[in-house]
Amino acid sequence: MTVAQHASPLVKYEELSAGMFLVDHRRCQPAIINYCNELSYHGVLKPRRKATETLFPHLGYAHIPGMDDSRGGSRANNIEAIAICSWLERKKDQIEAAYNKPIDECVGIVSPFAAQAELLRTKIKQAGLGEKMTVGTVHSLQGAERPIVLFSPTYGIEFGGIPFFASDERLLNVAASRAKDSFLVIGNMGLFGEGTSKCTSLLGKLLFSDPENELKDVINEMTLRGGFPASSKIIDTLEGHRQALRDSFSGAKTLLTIVSPFLSQNALDADDILLNCEQTVARGVDVCIVVDKNLGITTKNQFPEDKLEILKNFRRAGCRVRIAPGRNGVHSKLIVSDNLLILGSFNWLSASRDLHRHSNYEVSTVLTGEEGRGEGQRQLQQVERITVAWNM
Repeated sequence: MTVAQHASPLVKYEELSAGMFLVDHRRCQPAIINYCNELSYHGVLKPRRKATETLFPHLGYAHIPGMDDSRGGSRANNIEAIAICSWLERKKDQIEAAYNKPIDECVGIVSPFAAQAELLRTKIKQAGLGEKMTVGTVHSLQGAERPIVLFSPTYGIEFGGIPFFASDERLLNVAASRAKDSFLVIGNMGLFGEGTSKCTSLLGKLLFSDPENELKDVINEMTLRGGFPASSKIIDTLEGHRQALRDSFSGAKTLLTIVSPFLSQNALDADDILLNCEQTVARGVDVCIVVDKNLGITTKNQFPEDKLEILKNFRRAGCRVRIAPGRNGVHSKLIVSDNLLILGSFNWLSASRDLHRHSNYEVSTVLTGEEGRGEGQRQLQQVERITVAWNM
């Protein structure tokens, strides 16, 4: 193709390669192809398909705080693979009913790494999700299409560099444009922050532009059990999470960090969180609140007034406050104390406390003792790496 383009005397679009170029696009939902259009085609594509409501967000994501390991020059992330496969197991009937065909004809899974693709294939087979499901590197979907494409980035939360797939925009361009209805990223969302590369930061900007793009039911007990010791405790009820939050305030001796991307005054009032902060600080505990400046916030480079007032109240209560600059993003939901780590999907500072309105199934794992101390410190190191002190 490159040789043919160089030989062609015809230049239809100066900003693109020489040769004829078909601009009408009818496969993908507009939100998906608009990403590709801005990334690779200088906006010349003309989406011809009308946006319609689909089973999942057109561009969706779930943050999985997993760890990757090296496998023969490649990489794999077991927690991420478990999360993807267990989620598909739970959604199988819903997907097949929506598309009236077997799940392996509806879903394709792409990873940048052959080792992760092999791990995913094994787990897909074990879960009985169909031996024909396309699972592989981006080249396995070249020329193909599926209603739903899942992208498994594989790099874990300890990775601090630029992922290799960010260096070649063609990889994400091909992966996304294979999805007709939904392109869903399930993995470490810290890879898609501002300042990484054009293809990853642009995708992150679009993913994080709407809170409804987050898949809130990907992390479940199977995911957490697969990533943490069997001795860990699982919380899977609203009252269980509220009690764990209360216990973390009363049990903290020297430090308490609460990481929660979103803020809600109703949630703070329901659990007297500001009062608990003030009382905990008065005991000599270093209380730190970590939130995200951008997730779900449309005002550029600043918090809305109501969120700003909440942060000021945390400061008045004696807490330290940290935020993620730019669009690097805080995606984890954590509580870390002296010998305690609680990690999962519950937004500690924003989730509805009304049992009748709290429709999301939230699950968290609790580690205590030396395991809680070690893993908690490791999680905090990652959070501090991507956040800065807020001193307004």
